[in-house]
Amino acid sequence: MLYDDDMIGHVEEPFSTFGERWAYNDYEYPKVSVIIPTFDSASKVSYTIESVLSQRYPDFEILVVDAKSSDRTVEIVKGFRDEKIRLFIVSEANLPQMINHGITTASGFYINVLIPGYFYLHDRVLHTIMSFALDHSKPCLAYGGSIMREGREDPEVLFHPFSLSILHKGRIPTRLSSMWFRTDRLRIHGKFNRVYSQRIGFNFLCHIVQCPELKVAALPYVLSDDVFGGKSLRKPWRHFVETCKIIFRDFGWIAMWRWFFCYQDDLRIIIVRILRKIKLAFVGR
Repeated sequence: MLYDDDMIGHVEEPFSTFGERWAYNDYEYPKVSVIIPTFDSASKVSYTIESVLSQRYPDFEILVVDAKSSDRTVEIVKGFRDEKIRLFIVSEANLPQMINHGITTASGFYINVLIPGYFYLHDRVLHTIMSFALDHSKPCLAYGGSIMREGREDPEVLFHPFSLSILHKGRIPTRLSSMWFRTDRLRIHGKFNRVYSQRIGFNFLCHIVQCPELKVAALPYVLSDDVFGGKSLRKPWRHFVETCKIIFRDFGWIAMWRWFFCYQDDLRIIIVRILRKIKLAFVGR
């Protein structure tokens, strides 16, 4: 349904239910580091941490990287009193830099990033994706589907192949919350670029997609969602500019213009929001 000829890696049949197939002993599962970058996230962070702590997985750690929150975020994190949680305080609320700090300090073989508010859909998520990774000889990237919510629109499942054609369209295969990167590959490929705020994951995937040694395994199973999903944090103009720059840098002029005329919808979103504000100003709700 979603697979392209130029897809990197391959997709196998998903597990029909969580917990149906565990072919490995506990000691064979790689350690997973879950990075949670926080800044004034008191209303969201507990949902995210609880979803990770509930995982029935033998070896994982939670790295909370906080940018000197002024609310109760740090207090809430410390309140869990769990040895799996490590808290780091950084000086700047730059999301890529916060994630990179977590990558630097991570001790896991795989790394996952959960933005506060995102959560795993089941207590077997880590078991499922790591079993899948072991089945595929520990790929550089293992990922599954995620729930995508944009404003008042109905939620959709986000799951695409990790392919050049998908990236040329300015799309990502899934959310960062449903991607598990090998830590050694993240460090080799230069981590996340601090210049981008809206297209962090897209920029990194465009950067690594043409690496000859890259191996990707995609599990068509929805793994994460956002408990606060109804409110879109997307800033369309910034989103548009960053996407334009990234596609031009990595794929050239032709790919950029094709995306501009055929696939981008940021300008449409900007126009709709402007018209909505004009309507509110003159005729009310």
